[in-house]
Amino acid sequence: MGIRLIAMDLDQTVLNREGKLSETTRRVLEELLEKGICVVPASGRPLAAFPEDVLALKGLEYAIASNGTAIYHLPSDACLARFSLSLQTAEQILGLTKGLPVAHEFYLRGKAWASADYVEHPEKYGAVGKTAEYIRATRSPFEDAGEFVRRHERDLDCMDVVVAQEGLKRKVTEEIVRSCRGIYVTTSDSRLIEVADERAGKHRAMTYLAKRLHIPAEGTAAFGDGDNDAEMLKAAGVGIAMENATALCREAADYVTLSHEKDGVAWGIRKILEL
Repeated sequence: MGIRLIAMDLDQTVLNREGKLSETTRRVLEELLEKGICVVPASGRPLAAFPEDVLALKGLEYAIASNGTAIYHLPSDACLARFSLSLQTAEQILGLTKGLPVAHEFYLRGKAWASADYVEHPEKYGAVGKTAEYIRATRSPFEDAGEFVRRHERDLDCMDVVVAQEGLKRKVTEEIVRSCRGIYVTTSDSRLIEVADERAGKHRAMTYLAKRLHIPAEGTAAFGDGDNDAEMLKAAGVGIAMENATALCREAADYVTLSHEKDGVAWGIRKILEL
């Protein structure tokens, strides 16, 4: 059984430092899609924040967004599965982080909202350069997090707690895991604590999609760089970490490819998967 589905993280994986697909990578992915291999971007980003050049790949049908909270069929603009975060959990986390030097993000049906101060001054929370530009371009601001989640309780995909201090991030993560039930917690960035319903996770979304398409686990491959990719690499028939991946992600992988700056996904497809 050959590889029939390839799930790939976006930032620091298939995208270069400019947040785009290189021409080499685009060409390789479109060749796979033309052959009938299912290429699936799998990101912590909400769908509305996916780069246009990724969504414009010829033949692209599926996308996994918000750390597996939502799975989309792109041609029909349909959400195949959504695992919403409960209002109770969101309010509990807001209570746990009240008074701390943090910001909050909420994803609502594929779109991102964030604390107004974070959108206006992302640098205060450790976001600089392209990351700060990305936040300003993709987040809509809100003033009162509690009022915001109550108003949108039926639309909550997931939430992030933005913590610039590493020590504080560790303590807050431990408290959330200890206090909250029915949640999935991960991270893709040194500043973020990413919280979703326990049914979420890129690995679960990839498995769901593979079963839907009648593709066995050994027919899947995955590329990633972050802690939030590690379980996906473990679940795939072939898990491939980027050269620039975190230690947890590299430990979960079967192979390591070149960095995202050296077309590592394209290289891994050709040299490791031999496609």
